[in-house]
Amino acid sequence: MTTRSSLEDAVILNGIRYSITGVVESEYLPQIVEKFSIGPKSAREDSKHRNTIIWDGFQKGMLLRDISDLERDANHAFWAYAGIRTEGHTVLPPLATQTAAATGSPTSCSTLVQRAGKILGTFDGNLVKLYTQGSDSWGSTLDTLPAAATNAIEVRMGGTNYAVWATTTGYTYTADDSSFTDDTQDAKFLTFWDDRLWGITNGGQLWWSKIIGTEFQDAQLPLPDGSVQGLFVGRGTNAGRLVLYVSTTRGLYIHDALSQTFELVDPEIPEHQDNGLGTKRYLESTYYSAGLGVYRYINQPSQASVSAMGLDRRGGLQADHIGTITELHASHQELIAIVDDGSKEPGIYGWRPGESEEDDPRGYGAWQVLWDSAATGTRIDTGLVTTADGFYRFYWSYGGRINFITLPRDVINPLELSSYTYQAIGEIITPWLDGREISANKLAIQLFVNAIKATANETIVVDYAINDASGWTNLGTITTTGVTTYSLAAGVGVAFNRIRFRFTFARGGTDTNTPDLGRVEFHWTRPEVSKWRHKFTVKWEGNSMLGHRAEHQLDEIINAAGSDTLVDFTFRDRGTDDDGDSNPYNQYVKVINAQFKQRTGNDWTGEMTIVVEQV
Repeated sequence: MTTRSSLEDAVILNGIRYSITGVVESEYLPQIVEKFSIGPKSAREDSKHRNTIIWDGFQKGMLLRDISDLERDANHAFWAYAGIRTEGHTVLPPLATQTAAATGSPTSCSTLVQRAGKILGTFDGNLVKLYTQGSDSWGSTLDTLPAAATNAIEVRMGGTNYAVWATTTGYTYTADDSSFTDDTQDAKFLTFWDDRLWGITNGGQLWWSKIIGTEFQDAQLPLPDGSVQGLFVGRGTNAGRLVLYVSTTRGLYIHDALSQTFELVDPEIPEHQDNGLGTKRYLESTYYSAGLGVYRYINQPSQASVSAMGLDRRGGLQADHIGTITELHASHQELIAIVDDGSKEPGIYGWRPGESEEDDPRGYGAWQVLWDSAATGTRIDTGLVTTADGFYRFYWSYGGRINFITLPRDVINPLELSSYTYQAIGEIITPWLDGREISANKLAIQLFVNAIKATANETIVVDYAINDASGWTNLGTITTTGVTTYSLAAGVGVAFNRIRFRFTFARGGTDTNTPDLGRVEFHWTRPEVSKWRHKFTVKWEGNSMLGHRAEHQLDEIINAAGSDTLVDFTFRDRGTDDDGDSNPYNQYVKVINAQFKQRTGNDWTGEMTIVVEQV
């Protein structure tokens, strides 16, 4: 129960009213919170009260929604539709180019495959067309497959290069892009291993062909029809030799060629309807998707290891981009994931492993956005990494239109390539920062942004948001190279509990130009906690004003001084202040000092000076 002191020359401590002599002496005790810095050392760290976080690029990747580990989480982003691979530089993402529309205005393209240095696509399921780079044309329909293509590969058998399509009810192949042969052997997925073409049916029956068109039955997958999600080649346990794998809704199965059987790979992966839609052998590992998650599987002779590194790690994707990984593709620089679910904004994402265990202790690697559709209702059908026509590119079908981005042939800084082309827009969103203090607001003071390159055409728009708000407050647009200083709220500062920043990139009409964001440095102060210390002198003259004897009052003060909890203290008679705040003059305190002046014997009169302090 909150108490009031309605009488003059009286205070209340721990529910007991005491008469005092003189006045209550009150002292304000500012508590300066220890400063800290996140990221590289700042030139402005001589400030006693400013705290700093520094982003020296975002090369550690995206998906981090909240900064929790101040050392580990530096140089991370929450969203990175930008080029982030070069340390200290953030630029526009790679340019996406749309090829000419195929004749007949198809709405989908289920497979893309390279054969003899050219690209073939199956539009509207079964219409085969060839892309001519020089004229940017998909040409006329070369063949109509018996059914919709579900998979396509290029193989070399008997000295001949074939493009082969699986159509579930059979498979079709061509060696010259003009004559096509339909085979009635069921096939949903295809691969090439041990100098043989391998296929697997929707029901899990594996078969192989040494001479194309002549098939032999092999192992039967011990799962229901419709469980198969892919067929591919990966490392086995026998001296790391290549073997066949089948990705399924119930995990990975490895093929034993001698016994013609399948064995479930350990450790077992829980069943998921989207398991294995994207599988790819990349570098030393096999990658296996499950929804937005990706399992990284390394098959070793003694024990296999599995780790998670997908787009569901850390804080995951933004709500309007959540979907399912439908395909994985390997490129020289990164693993590429297609994400789509038919209702959100589909996109293409790139992943690169961390450079060291110290740099990436959890093994999540660094994700970035390679292409964002920025629209809903249209799907990404399939993709292909290819060297067709002498170009190293990633192609994908978006609503039946084929697009591509150019992939760097070498691991080099794109800023050193004058011919490198960039998308027209890009975006970086930082994680939320609470400054290791959630019980009180902080004060945002300044943001320093170093634009390594910015012009009137190549710009960087800077915004911030606070306290989990979905909207943004604009700070300005950077159009000149150098450091731009933003003093928030015109130097007064902005109070925040949590804060994050957004950098929006844009270029003019020259696609080889890009703005270049360097170091970003944010300064804020943590709260000075308001604490008060009060000193007063209690007098005893017989009975107290509550009818207690002086001896009893002495016992109560001793109890208050020795209390394990805080005790209530006030010397005012106000339930609310002028602003309507409740109990503004009641404080919870500890007794930190008590000095007695007492008479002896049975004379209990005297006085005591007491000091209490907020904790």
